[in-house]
Amino acid sequence: MRFSVSLLSSKHKSFTTRRHIQESEIPWITRRHIWTGAMGMVCINIFMPTGLYFTYFALRYMSKAHIGILSSVVSMAVVFQLLSSLIERRYGGRKYPWFVLVGVSRLALLPFLLFPGTTESTLAPILIVLISFSSAALVNLALPLWTSWVYGTIPERKAGIFWAIRERGVLTLTLVVMLLLGLFMDRAADRLMVVRGAFALGIILGIMDIFLHVGIPEPPSMKTKKASFFQELQLPLRNVHFRNWVIVVSFWTFSVSISGVFSVAYMLEDLALENFFINTLLIMVLPTLGAILFLRLWGKTTDSIGPRPVLLICHAFWASVPMWYMLAPRAARIISIPWPVIVPWFIVGAFVIGSFQVARQKVSTALAPPEYRTVFVAVLTIASMVAGGIGALMGSFLVGSFGIQRCFLVSLICRVAGVFPFAFIALAPPRGASQVNL
Repeated sequence: MRFSVSLLSSKHKSFTTRRHIQESEIPWITRRHIWTGAMGMVCINIFMPTGLYFTYFALRYMSKAHIGILSSVVSMAVVFQLLSSLIERRYGGRKYPWFVLVGVSRLALLPFLLFPGTTESTLAPILIVLISFSSAALVNLALPLWTSWVYGTIPERKAGIFWAIRERGVLTLTLVVMLLLGLFMDRAADRLMVVRGAFALGIILGIMDIFLHVGIPEPPSMKTKKASFFQELQLPLRNVHFRNWVIVVSFWTFSVSISGVFSVAYMLEDLALENFFINTLLIMVLPTLGAILFLRLWGKTTDSIGPRPVLLICHAFWASVPMWYMLAPRAARIISIPWPVIVPWFIVGAFVIGSFQVARQKVSTALAPPEYRTVFVAVLTIASMVAGGIGALMGSFLVGSFGIQRCFLVSLICRVAGVFPFAFIALAPPRGASQVNL
């Protein structure tokens, strides 16, 4: 076994070479991340348990409440991120393990292409959960490795504008692909066949995304202290500022997940919005328009005056999303869409993406010590995703017992309460303070 690992390391020595990155390389690295991000985002959008295409596919085999359970199970796969730091220790880097893990995770989605057309299969719901969980587990093993790799590539003072430019480009390219899929879906006699075609496209683009990452350099690891694996796992929660950040973000994710996992199913079933091109305009065009208009503003604001104003403004708007869904059933329709449904999707692009991809990334970068960033990112993601899974389970209970409207109301109340902590917690470590105590 030791010989095979040695041979593998030798064979891929050039692939795993780590070096310092020059500032002049940042523009082309940013452009490469836009293309890889767009390909990966199409794959994610197609296979997301709460996304338009996968929800349409899953509703053939399971109920709306079961969609919440599926989302919760997939969210729980985040616990595999605990092993990311161990993988980095074993291989001494992040790029090669990420390459292998994500590649296998996307190939694991291939069985979805072979699902039967009949909706009476009792095995289908179980297989949907197992395949989705398996792929998500591999992705979660890889995600902290990628995040740490990118954080080490981009200087902190340019992180805000990098995430803003990357996200704007990713959204624009993703939008074109999803709109074309929507046109095919509406004109097809067999929609399930188009969904299978979308699944195949998602897997192909997902693999291309991985290979485009090969040319992006990996900076050297900054680890200088020899903490054990279990000591590393405790470090993020011993850091008081990072611990508070984890708690606040996790409660927010819990609040959003109570109703957020049902938004697309609610549109397809309760509001009878079955035109996929119009749904794509709603779910993709409006957020992209909002992102294009506001992302650069959020990036510059975050870099110039700090992330707190961006976090407060964006989360305040984000909190209002369930209210608009609650107003939708009795509202007048514009191009067959109840007008209140239009508002939350614009908010997603203009404010949600701004806070999540720009301000939140900058705070996570600032609070996580560079030499232990992989494990800090893993702990933050695990805590928030587990909280999201619990929120989805609570939402499934509310939908099954009291209906979707009561579910939206509970989510709204929790979101409003979750905005205020962003005004008070520390968003950067005190100057000169040690972030790590072993």
